[in-house]
Amino acid sequence: MAIVGRVVNADQGYAITLPASWLRLDFETGLAQFIAAAALADPSIADQCQSSTPEELQACLEREAAEVQDSFNDLADAGGQLAFDLETIDKPFPTLVVVYVEPDATGITPELLLAIGPASLRAQGVVGRIQSGLRDVPAGTAVYFYYAMPPDQVANARARQFHLLAGDTVYTVLVVGHKSDDGLVDDADALIQSFEILP
Repeated sequence: MAIVGRVVNADQGYAITLPASWLRLDFETGLAQFIAAAALADPSIADQCQSSTPEELQACLEREAAEVQDSFNDLADAGGQLAFDLETIDKPFPTLVVVYVEPDATGITPELLLAIGPASLRAQGVVGRIQSGLRDVPAGTAVYFYYAMPPDQVANARARQFHLLAGDTVYTVLVVGHKSDDGLVDDADALIQSFEILP
C-alpha cells in the first residue's frame, strides 16, 4: 500500500489521495521511517536523541517508535489508516488524518448521523460550537462536523470530521490539526474531495 499520493485500501473498499506533503504511516513497518522523516523536517526531533552517528540516531528513532506503537494497534486492527502532514511537524503536534470503517451499520442514514452526531461528540467531551451539515462530494453525500477537540485530550486542536455511507458501511475521515495550522481547512477539503468508495 502506498505511503504517499493515492492510497488504496482494497480490503476496506476505499481509496484516498494524500496532499503533496503528507505521508501515510505504515503501522507495521513504517513508524520508524515516519519519525525519521519527521526528524529531517524538524532537526530538533533528531537533536533529542543526542546521537553522534547515523546508527545511534536510527536506534534512537526506533526506540521512540516502539514507545508509541501500542497506541496504534487498535486502529490497525480495525483496518484504519493514519497519515500526517510533514509540513506541520514544527507545530505542537502535526496535522493528521484518520480513516476508519464501520461495517454492518444497518439502518444508518446521513440524516440520522446528522441528528445524533452532536450528542455523540458532546458525550466524548466536545464543548463549544459544533458546525454540522450535509455536503455533496464525488463519493456521495458526506455528513460533516467541525469542532474544537476536547482540551483535556488535545489542547488547541480543531477537527473536521466527515462520514460517508455505502450500503451498510460508514466511512469516517477525521482531520485534526493545531489551531495555528492555516492549511487545515484546505487539506481537509482536499482529502474528502479525493475520497473514493471502491466498487
